[in-house]
Amino acid sequence: MHQEFSIKNFFIAVCGFFKDCYLKDRQRLVLGWPVIFGCGILAYFSLSQQPKALTVGALFVSSLLFVVVARHRWLNVAVFAFCLGFGVSHLRTVILNTFMIDQRIQHFSFTGIVADIEDTQRGVRLLLHLKEQLAGYEAIQKIRLSLRASLPVPDIGTEIKGEATLLPLGGVLSESGYNFRRVAYFQGISATGQLLSYQKIAVGDGHFETVLKGLRRRITDAITKQFMSDQDVGGIMAALITGTRGGISNTTRQAFTDAGLAHLLAISGLHLSLIAGFVFLMMRRGLSLSMYFAESFDLKKTAACLTIPFLLFYLVISGVGIPALRAFLMICLAMMAVVIDRTPLSMRLVCFAASLILLIYPESLLSASFQLSFAAVVALIGVYENGWRPFHLWAERGGIFKKMTLYLVGIIATTLIASYATTPLTIAIFQRFSLQAVLGNLVAIPLTGFIIMPLIVIFLLLMLVGGEFLIAPFLKGAIQLLIKVSLSIATLPGAAIIMPEQSPGFLTLFIIGGIWFCLWQQRWRYLGFIPMMLAFCCLKFVADPKILIPEREQAIYGFDGKRAFCLGCKASGFMQEMFLRQVGMREMEKIPSATLTQTINNSTIFLTVKKLSKSKLRHQCQEADYLLSPRSIFYACPDKSKIVDRFTLQRQGTVIASFKTAGIMDVKTSCQWQGCRLWSEAKCCQITSVKD
Repeated sequence: MHQEFSIKNFFIAVCGFFKDCYLKDRQRLVLGWPVIFGCGILAYFSLSQQPKALTVGALFVSSLLFVVVARHRWLNVAVFAFCLGFGVSHLRTVILNTFMIDQRIQHFSFTGIVADIEDTQRGVRLLLHLKEQLAGYEAIQKIRLSLRASLPVPDIGTEIKGEATLLPLGGVLSESGYNFRRVAYFQGISATGQLLSYQKIAVGDGHFETVLKGLRRRITDAITKQFMSDQDVGGIMAALITGTRGGISNTTRQAFTDAGLAHLLAISGLHLSLIAGFVFLMMRRGLSLSMYFAESFDLKKTAACLTIPFLLFYLVISGVGIPALRAFLMICLAMMAVVIDRTPLSMRLVCFAASLILLIYPESLLSASFQLSFAAVVALIGVYENGWRPFHLWAERGGIFKKMTLYLVGIIATTLIASYATTPLTIAIFQRFSLQAVLGNLVAIPLTGFIIMPLIVIFLLLMLVGGEFLIAPFLKGAIQLLIKVSLSIATLPGAAIIMPEQSPGFLTLFIIGGIWFCLWQQRWRYLGFIPMMLAFCCLKFVADPKILIPEREQAIYGFDGKRAFCLGCKASGFMQEMFLRQVGMREMEKIPSATLTQTINNSTIFLTVKKLSKSKLRHQCQEADYLLSPRSIFYACPDKSKIVDRFTLQRQGTVIASFKTAGIMDVKTSCQWQGCRLWSEAKCCQITSVKD
């Protein structure tokens, strides 16, 4: 009896705890809108088949009927938000209707306008809007072409007539891998390739978007010219102003990544916040010098209003990336809050910014920039909403020592919080993270905030009158110091830890726990640490043995649990880099022979990248458990389940064969991960069953 009574009291106490927390946090339920809205978007993009318009319409109408009939208000809103996210995603997908090629097109003749120019380490890439195309390919409206080194770079807005080789965009290389075709579909890009030759037809395009991109390009060229003596300084300057990172050397870029400072090279909330703070301060102090303005206007509110146009200009020339757009929306709302005497920073601002971006660009939910940007800012606000207030009051009542202490603690705390929130994402997306991020940011953020970004604002203003050379030496010295910091931190132990590709469950658990912690303010928020800790318990430190055969390359990449190796591969290449990231390795062992017999997890695997005689293949069929090749070898074995060859690649795309269980090969293909969607290759929609 005593035990039953204790259990009953415990159950009543738990229910009372949850009820009390719910009643106190009930007003924060509205913050769940973008979460449910995002779940609807995620559900749409997770489908393996393209839903029909009638099905989506019926789902949306059913949600409206449910809102009318059901009695629970919050449940109504949740169902409507989910269906709205699903419907908005479908609507944007169908409206875009980007045509994507599936086969290589030789000698593609076209007439088009240069819409954008991108500098990369491998050369220059042009984005072209086509006006006239080769007969039969009128559906191709936008293409991205690499420019031959021997060809001059045309200006943005120039109309050209040329000839190119077009290539179809690649598919997915793993379950959670980057989907190149889907990203290109939503950018409206039909194909990639190489520009063979061209001639100018007309110069200049008066479209507003083209003019802005031309201005951005001219600013980038002016920066490169100004800092021509130091490529990395000019590249970092361009990255911080126009968002163009192609001028930064691979060594410096890798050092920033290993030191946990890569976020400084991508224009985000940090950069806009620093510029907003500097401009706001200068405006307020500058206006206070005038007696008329000081007596007639509220200088704080006036400075807040005048800061927005500067931010808008910076947003436009930076390329309007998702993190920058999120920061711009939040800062604008914060400035408006200052004008109407409201709290300038809250979780509601984040929810508004996320909802607006997802409503316009639902596909951005799947991008690394959106995920990392919002993960960091949501975590920071979730912790600082109440937890930072006592420290702020303590510093306000003290002198300069307390304020400096608070600033130092703030940098460390901000770095720790942001690193904790984004580390699972960086592990899942980039398969790496840094343990030296706190030390690196402790030096780099004050250097960037107090010196580099204010000097950049002055540099941009002086460019209007041609006086940027006055500030260039100081800016060059500050950026060189930033580069030295990144190179030094990158050499420390633990600066670059490589991880293999993780299962989707790892990231799912962490996101659920993180959202729960940041959504609420009462004590039940700490229950969110349970799924977050479970997520870290699910971390994989060694990848499963696997074999990858790319569709467009006569090569085989493998991992046997200890080493990564390849047959028929080049010295370096994109596919090699992607595979090393998948298996969490730094180096690839190149097998000199064209054939290899490898034992993986108690399975004997025969690999070949060259054509063999029928007798040799039949002998290997008897000796090996499985035969894999990018060439046609299906005739070698009566048991076709033992073979993966060219026939499989042609029908289903790139193949990854995993060996998680002893003696069993699990074959997955690019078409399985793509499904039959509007951005998928045509052959993926023709597959009704997948070969095991």
